[in-house]
Amino acid sequence: MFKNIGEKIKTLTLIITITGMFFSVVAGIFFIIIMTDIIDEFAYRVILGALIMIAGSLIFWIGGFTMYGFGELIDRTASIDKKLSVLLRRSNEKKRKETPDPLNEIRQTDDNFQQQF
Repeated sequence: MFKNIGEKIKTLTLIITITGMFFSVVAGIFFIIIMTDIIDEFAYRVILGALIMIAGSLIFWIGGFTMYGFGELIDRTASIDKKLSVLLRRSNEKKRKETPDPLNEIRQTDDNFQQQF
């Protein structure tokens, strides 16, 4: 469920943004057609309907930037984390090969001591 969460956030953001923009346009058209009883002047209905379409679409579009950016941030952070883990593991393997085992000297001296007696 929480694997690859950045991609899931970005996909969900795209779906919500497109759906919100679609419904904003539908609401604007609905406003132009249905509001004849309240607003008699057709030009006012068209202007207000167009404002609903444009403002609603812009709000969903700009809100989508924020959420999509958050998903992208999570993706990039996960990618950096994986790369750093690989580098750290390689570095630790190199250090183990280069660094002698300090206990090995103690074991050898202990073996030598036991052989003398």
